[in-house]
Amino acid sequence: VSRRYEVSADSDLQSVDLITATDVPATATVASQIVLMKAYYGKDTNEDGVVDSYDQTTPTDNAGWRQVRTVRMAVVARSAQREKDEVTTSDPLWDVGQTVTVTGTDDCGESQCLTLQVSAANDTEWRHYRYKVFDTVIPLRNMLWAN
Repeated sequence: VSRRYEVSADSDLQSVDLITATDVPATATVASQIVLMKAYYGKDTNEDGVVDSYDQTTPTDNAGWRQVRTVRMAVVARSAQREKDEVTTSDPLWDVGQTVTVTGTDDCGESQCLTLQVSAANDTEWRHYRYKVFDTVIPLRNMLWAN
C-alpha cells in the first residue's frame, strides 16, 4: 500500500491510497475537525543509534535517509462545538521536551515548545473553538534493525 495522509480544506484528516486498481487515487476521511498536522524527522547524526535532533529537512540521498530513525508527529484537533465567546487567544503549543534538539522551538517553562499555527491573519473565527494537540514518535523498525 502506498498511502499519503493530508488535512483537507474542510478540516478532515484524509488518507489517499496512491496505488489502486483503477490508477485513480482513492481518498477516505480518517477523522474530522483536524486542522493541522506536523511531522519531524528524528535523526541520528553521530551513528550511535540514538536520535540527536528533529527537523523538517527531507533527506536528499541514501546517507541522509540512513540517519532517520523516527518520525515525530503532532495533530491538532478542533472542537466541533463553536463557542459563542472567544475561548482561544493564542495558537496551541506542542511541548517537545528538553532532551533532544527540535528545530524551531522556544522556551516554555522548563521545556521546549513549538507553536502550531491555527490562527488566520484576517479572521478571528478560529478563536471560537478549543484545540488539543496529540503527538507521537514513530520508530522506523527497519532502520533500527539495520545496525
